[in-house]
Amino acid sequence: MRRVYTTVVVFGCCLSPACRTPQKSQVKQETDDRLTDANKRLVDVSKQINDLFRQKITLARQEVNPQAAPWTDELKGKLIEKVADHLAKLIPGSGIGIHWNQVNLEISQVSAIEDLVFRSLDEGKNEIHSTKFVDSRYGDNPIGLPRAKVMSHLSMETADHSISPAIRLGTVIVGTDKLGHFAEEGHWLFLAEQRGLLHGPTDRFQFGQFMEGDPALSLSLHAHYSVVFGTFCPACIVWGGFGYFGMVATGVCSFGDMASNEAGYTFYSDLYAHPDDYVFDILSFDIRHWSEEESKSKFLPGLLVRPSPGDASTSAK
Repeated sequence: MRRVYTTVVVFGCCLSPACRTPQKSQVKQETDDRLTDANKRLVDVSKQINDLFRQKITLARQEVNPQAAPWTDELKGKLIEKVADHLAKLIPGSGIGIHWNQVNLEISQVSAIEDLVFRSLDEGKNEIHSTKFVDSRYGDNPIGLPRAKVMSHLSMETADHSISPAIRLGTVIVGTDKLGHFAEEGHWLFLAEQRGLLHGPTDRFQFGQFMEGDPALSLSLHAHYSVVFGTFCPACIVWGGFGYFGMVATGVCSFGDMASNEAGYTFYSDLYAHPDDYVFDILSFDIRHWSEEESKSKFLPGLLVRPSPGDASTSAK
């Protein structure tokens, strides 16, 4: 790790300067997608997810090109931005912080697609399952100063907010945070490629390693990826950049997050190439790798991690 984030949280309220930029992502949620009894009961909601995405894509087409004119590069670019706005914009009031009159200081806001999913799916019908922090795979970690190792553990409110609900897509259980990564970071990857900031899948993967805080990423690459990250999230760089969406925020470097980032890049690239006839299908992506059970995460040393059912280990190495 590099510089550690030093947010102060009082009764769940974030008082850090970083919280004063609610238009940018802060904490990226982790999840508990283990095959627990509750997660086993989840039903496939891929059709509902497809409907949500298709509605927003159709709306964006109508808004950008109401006359169905030939798709110029300019129009296609506007379509991508409009779709990203509908899916990836952050929802005020959805994070942790202070909300009073026009004052809005918060971290860990959810994206528009996550908010849509929360409002569209029914927990009573086993379409989505929310897990409290104490019941999650990270629930053995201490909460509150001075023992908290990461900023999402500074209060029980932030800890609860850091655990993303789980859904089933086809046969795969994933956190709803993966849809946020798909829509937001996937958009960043698409724009970074267009602007010549990133070049190819290896470069995109390494940028993901930087955002998540993978210690395997060569130090010689940090400066470059810091510039890329700062292009899309200036506030993240104020607090060091490296690992801000992973190791620093939650103590977790999630390769499932990186896989969903890359899938989002593919989505925006395909939509740009086929603006008229692209049909969204969540199961067309390799969502198996979005699962943190399939794509094993790396953890901050000392972070306590409960085992998956059948595992022999009981904590992070």
